[in-house]
Amino acid sequence: MSNENAIDDFYPLDGFMSYDTTNEWLGILRKKYPSKITIESIGETYEGRDIKAVYINKQQEQKVIVVANLHAREWAAMSSAIYIIHEMIYHAEKYSEVSKYQWIVVPISNPDGYEYTRTTDRFWRKNRKIPLGIDLNRNFGFKWEVEVSPDEKTPEGESYRGPSPFSATESQAIANVLKQHAQSTLLYVDLHTYGETILFPWSFTDDPAPNANWSRSVAEEGARGILLRTGKTYQVGTPAERSFKESGSSIDYCFNLNIKACIAIELTAGSYEVQNSSIPVTGQEALAAVQTMAIHVELANPDGYEYSRTDDPLWSKNRSPITVDEFGVDLDRNFEYMWDLNEASDDPFDDSPDKFNPLNLFMSYYETNRWLLTIEEQYPDKCKVQSIGKSYLLRDINAIYINKHQQKKIFIVANMHAREWAAMTSAIYIIHELLRNSNSYKEASQYQWIIVPIANPDGYEHTRSLNRFWRKNRSLLDSFDFGVDLNRNFDYKWDLVVNPDDVKFESETYRGPRPFSESESRAIGKLLQENADSIVFPDSFNPLDFFMSYDESNLWLAALEAKYPDKCKVEPIGKSYEGRDINAIYINKHQENKVFVVANMHAREWAAMTSAIYIIHELLRNSITREASFYQWIVVPIANPDGYEYTKTEDRLWRKNRSPQLDNAIGVDLNRNFGYMWELLINEENDNPNEQTYRGPSAFSEPESRAIGDFLQQNVDSIILFVDLHTYGQYIMIPWSYTIEPVPNAEWLLSVAQAGAAATLSRTNQFYLAGTPAELVYTVSGSCIDYCQSVGVKACINRTWADEFNVFDFFLSYEETQQWLEALATEYPERCQLQTLDETYEGRNISAIRINYNSPKKIIVIGNFQAREWVGMTSAVFIIHELIRNARSYPEANEYQWILVPMPNPDGYEYSREHDRKWNKNRSPQRDENFGVNLDSNFNNQWNVNGVPSRADPAGRAYRGPSPFSEPETRAIRDLMETHMDAVLFIDLQAFGQLILIPWSWTDEPAPNADQLRAVANAGNAAILDQSQEIFEVGVTSDFLPFAYGVCHDYCNKLGVKACITLKQTLQGFDLSTDQIIHFGQEAFVAILAMARQSDQQLVYELAGPSDALHRFLSYEETNKFLYNLASFFSSKVSVETIGETGLGRDINVININYSAKKTVILVANLHAREWAAMTSALYIISELAYNGDQYPELSQFRWMIIPMANPDGYEYTREYDRYWSKNRSPQPDSRTFGVDLNGNFGYKWEENNKPVDPSNRIYNGPSAFSERESSAIGSLLNQYADSTILYVDMHTFGNHIFYPWGYTTDPAPDAEKSRAVALAASDVIRAKYQEHYTVGTPANLFKRTFGTSLDYCHSMGINVCLWLEMTNVGFTFEEDKIVHYGQEAWDAITTMAVRANALVDVFYTE
Repeated sequence: MSNENAIDDFYPLDGFMSYDTTNEWLGILRKKYPSKITIESIGETYEGRDIKAVYINKQQEQKVIVVANLHAREWAAMSSAIYIIHEMIYHAEKYSEVSKYQWIVVPISNPDGYEYTRTTDRFWRKNRKIPLGIDLNRNFGFKWEVEVSPDEKTPEGESYRGPSPFSATESQAIANVLKQHAQSTLLYVDLHTYGETILFPWSFTDDPAPNANWSRSVAEEGARGILLRTGKTYQVGTPAERSFKESGSSIDYCFNLNIKACIAIELTAGSYEVQNSSIPVTGQEALAAVQTMAIHVELANPDGYEYSRTDDPLWSKNRSPITVDEFGVDLDRNFEYMWDLNEASDDPFDDSPDKFNPLNLFMSYYETNRWLLTIEEQYPDKCKVQSIGKSYLLRDINAIYINKHQQKKIFIVANMHAREWAAMTSAIYIIHELLRNSNSYKEASQYQWIIVPIANPDGYEHTRSLNRFWRKNRSLLDSFDFGVDLNRNFDYKWDLVVNPDDVKFESETYRGPRPFSESESRAIGKLLQENADSIVFPDSFNPLDFFMSYDESNLWLAALEAKYPDKCKVEPIGKSYEGRDINAIYINKHQENKVFVVANMHAREWAAMTSAIYIIHELLRNSITREASFYQWIVVPIANPDGYEYTKTEDRLWRKNRSPQLDNAIGVDLNRNFGYMWELLINEENDNPNEQTYRGPSAFSEPESRAIGDFLQQNVDSIILFVDLHTYGQYIMIPWSYTIEPVPNAEWLLSVAQAGAAATLSRTNQFYLAGTPAELVYTVSGSCIDYCQSVGVKACINRTWADEFNVFDFFLSYEETQQWLEALATEYPERCQLQTLDETYEGRNISAIRINYNSPKKIIVIGNFQAREWVGMTSAVFIIHELIRNARSYPEANEYQWILVPMPNPDGYEYSREHDRKWNKNRSPQRDENFGVNLDSNFNNQWNVNGVPSRADPAGRAYRGPSPFSEPETRAIRDLMETHMDAVLFIDLQAFGQLILIPWSWTDEPAPNADQLRAVANAGNAAILDQSQEIFEVGVTSDFLPFAYGVCHDYCNKLGVKACITLKQTLQGFDLSTDQIIHFGQEAFVAILAMARQSDQQLVYELAGPSDALHRFLSYEETNKFLYNLASFFSSKVSVETIGETGLGRDINVININYSAKKTVILVANLHAREWAAMTSALYIISELAYNGDQYPELSQFRWMIIPMANPDGYEYTREYDRYWSKNRSPQPDSRTFGVDLNGNFGYKWEENNKPVDPSNRIYNGPSAFSERESSAIGSLLNQYADSTILYVDMHTFGNHIFYPWGYTTDPAPDAEKSRAVALAASDVIRAKYQEHYTVGTPANLFKRTFGTSLDYCHSMGINVCLWLEMTNVGFTFEEDKIVHYGQEAWDAITTMAVRANALVDVFYTE
């Protein structure tokens, strides 16, 4: 980076630049972009370094000042300031709204301290003024003298405030900049780390600063900006509220200068240490906050804002004095353009609506609200004004309700497009006429009018002051563009891209990142939902598109009556227990002969209700046949309205009505409550109030059955046919129900029923059986058709649809699926077993069915992980059905054990059935009042790679969850896979795309077993082509789709399951019709069977995945197998070599990861045999580096040489004989004892241990230095790689210590401070993340003098950093479920050590 041309190739955010590199970069930047940037020194530090300020857009008047790194160790604050400079120079066009400001940025305000953290003490905070430095953020000259902590007065303290205010040249320099620009500065921001908080004055006291509410609103706007940009939630408050009080702070000094807004931001969550890869992300957070706060300050009205909060909530002006007792100017009327055109009165707003005409001008948002409120005051009986939500900039979205007592509603929304002022004025006109001239519109008084005149207040105000042709709202987008087209943001067909511009941030028709992403569209959508039952709908409404509610059905019937007054009439025939009308529609009422149709006596039988609706629809809209017009049709579509509503809101499978019964039971089976043969008790359940078939306390005890019975009795002479519609069975049934004896006219009734069956077969190809209930199903007493027959109706018929277990005719609910699976397990116990894997958040079982459970060869099939992908569930159900009901047709399939989970996401599936067909997640509650996790992003393989921002946004469809395996559903499938790792095939059934996908999903690189997997997938593709002539494509995810992270089949492959495949069925969309269920089921079945055969025939590809290594204690042989499998699996970066042999002939193996890298990290574990946690933690580190190394670019620069089992003989001895054995197992000369303490056998200061040790003692250090093969092998390795090794860690347990040299003496080791700094960094990380306190020091000082240790030998070789890590504080034994926890702790500690050691290395390597 020595010239102007090189600067564009240099990316300053790749790492933390030094002070000199920063200045060099800024200097070249100034030369290359002289019109954009100037650099000035604003002062000089104690050690003589310049304090540089960067001025961007210096010609602009309004200023934003950003200061960073007052605290030396807060590197992320400095890098975030660099990010802001970089973006404002290179990408200014992305920030058009803030490019009009002058930016003054001081990226390193404490140069001396910053350089000291780089070279000497990473956690130094103060400047470097002799003797002990000053905390610059306690040295400003406002309330410096207030003592809030003793530490501030102590020179040794981290927060020492200095001997006097402004005694530090650095704080003087910042103060001078603030004073110089105070009048023209919009915003001052002091960047710090860490805490994820945004702070405002005061710092020195609990009392609020004047105008504190205003400052809080600014800070909240910054938090909003960060949330929208990155998905992170920052807290807001004063330092006293959020952390601790501070005197002499820069933001308090700023506030004292009357600068408009003074803010401090504590970036990052939990550490001063930030990985290089996080630099841009943290910079984005800082810039998002500063940008949104600056815009807010510029456009806002702080005086008026405060007055509206404390005195007058309707106040809209500022607070400048007009007369002695009048205040305020409408800032929106005070701009220069057309100011002299006096459209309205010069007086302040006249509160009399009689004098004020809203149609004489385009009112502002505030004037509109004021007019609405004064209208409300004048007409309190006729209207009400109410906020239905808030805009992005927190303006109320107001609706006026007129004629609120009326049930039928008309809903009018205006101005969703900001520039369409005429829409707003037309809404105002309608309001005006409805209230002022209501006598002229008598028909209008029949309706309640809900009118939202300004649905997009932020956008509307923007069109008035800045851009007349602005269309969208004013929300800040991830791209730092503004606005979403609200009329493309509603959740119906949102995902259908009609116009390419609709997905472009910068387009005026941008539809938003997701449906209902905007508060304005959500407010309108919510209002529509809340009033859906009562809003007048058009005649084109199709009642057959969905299952209508009771109220919707009645509204539809009323609309039909209004449209066809000559053809139909709606009248109630009775009332339900809860007071709902039981409505009947009379069609062709002039006809004498009647057909009486009743539906939905059983509440859950929705298809009966919809069939009645269909009949009504056809009779009126399509007059289906001429013959039908000869009859009067009386149709009761919902005979059990209370029960039906209960099935829609509470229990989908409820059958009875809702009347209270004995023993606190609810409901009666209406079709057992009729007054013929009611008294005949056929089944004990019929007399139990808690059973679904309870007949009631007496015949006709229920108002619903009485209403039907009375109607039959009253019309017996004119009813020629009575039909009672039900579901399940595909039967047409005639009386009697209570006995097998035939009715007198049985033959004639049977001919009627058979005529119906023949017509159905002719029309639909569906075969129905005709007969009595006793013949076809079971006997029933008190039934409706028997009562109908008993009173003399000519023909009484019960028509029943759908075989109870015909699972291909409809989409099973969760309950229906469970019942079906339980029935199969009960009916075929020798073929299948049902097991519960786990329970969902909402309490539903995640069930797996095992078929042919004695077969050793296994196939695992998972249904719809994504709730909306119903085809996954239906295909799994098809396979289950065929394997059990038609097993003889599939002899090859019977060779395998099938483990199928048809519904792994039951909560989400039910939600997709009842609320949102496009819902894809589960339903667990998440932060910010959101719900659900994308289960196929929640597995622990590349989970922590964000990919796209929506993966970290709980509101997004792709949200990955707060942690891997946070969800019971993914844990259930994980445990299933781990239990059956020997499966020949794992299939995840999905929609859509006609794809067969193999791992990986997260990279272009193929999995090492990609060839085998592709052959398996191709076999499935060929089978589908042969079966259905459908062509599927085969490949990895990136061949067809964006990268995906945390994916189920990737985790499966990582575990070592032989073949892990995702089968995506359906060509387009998630919807499918019931007539496609069998087609897709057959397609999936033949593909899976073909893939299983192919996988089974292949040679076993042995991949011992990390599951074993991380969930149980491996033997020596298993450990070696794990290492060699990794080397085979990741051959481009992993190798294994043997560095020696033990006394008992076992290899001492080292695994090399990133073996081409030059800088080396060496880890040794298990020198002491009983310290199993050291070995398991080393295996955890190996697994994470091998499988997930790409997620940690800062670690990929190192060659990792790890010996997980340095003492194989001793370790195996602890497994088989003595769990607490510590030494190796070499026989000792002149003794009958075995073993040497390997960590006392290294060749540095071994001889100084002048205390003789008995060979039988646990700490016996051997007959001579390096007498043992194990220590000699490790010593040779250290010797070989001494020059390139930046870090050596000897891993032990237990004690929670990190030791650095020397062990043999209390004298300080040369250059040991470097090792101490690295140890302290690791200790801080462990304490912050795990609340474990590790002590740091030398063995000689903290423990005892130790001789011949690997630590001292390492340091004697001149290796950069040498450490001895004593992990855990719970002893040598622990449960296997702690392996991962200890591994994570070791991972965080050792990776922190490596990065820190590298930063302190004093030898640089050339590639």
